[in-house]
Amino acid sequence: MKLSPYGTKPKSYLPFTDKELEALFAQKMPDSHRLLLEILATSGMRLDEAALLNWEEIKEEGGVVFFDLTGHYKPIKTIGSRRKVPVPEVLLSKIETGKTGQIFPEFKRNADGKAQGPASKALMPYVRKVTEDTRKTLHSLRGTLKDRLRDAGVSKETNDFITGHGTGDVAGKYGKGPSLKV
Repeated sequence: MKLSPYGTKPKSYLPFTDKELEALFAQKMPDSHRLLLEILATSGMRLDEAALLNWEEIKEEGGVVFFDLTGHYKPIKTIGSRRKVPVPEVLLSKIETGKTGQIFPEFKRNADGKAQGPASKALMPYVRKVTEDTRKTLHSLRGTLKDRLRDAGVSKETNDFITGHGTGDVAGKYGKGPSLKV
């Protein structure tokens, strides 16, 4: 049975321009909304990965502060999603270690343990004030970061590891991936 003619065709997300990013972050919003947007823009995490973060998942190893997404109790999209994501320097002053509980408790988890619905509902109005292009959403922040990592000369392997994308080849199944320092 052929199902390809049915359903909505997938569409590609477009990255944000510098002007759109500036307008997005120039808006007045609650501190928690700004922090979640900043995490999305600078870490490459998926919305649900970031919205589900707990303070206990902010750790330090070898002098590098990171978000620990390796917990087996969380819903994930791919095996590569279980990873350690370095906290960008620009966020270090906003991220505290030693606290407990959810970082974003206002985004209630559904029966599947996901929080992306409430988080999207809260954050998408900021995006729509910047652009009406339906190909630009919160997920576009991932593409924006991937482009910036490419422009900075970050290897595809490291770029994919940070964002939780699979390598798609046999070599990617060996080892643990790039170190946190890299």
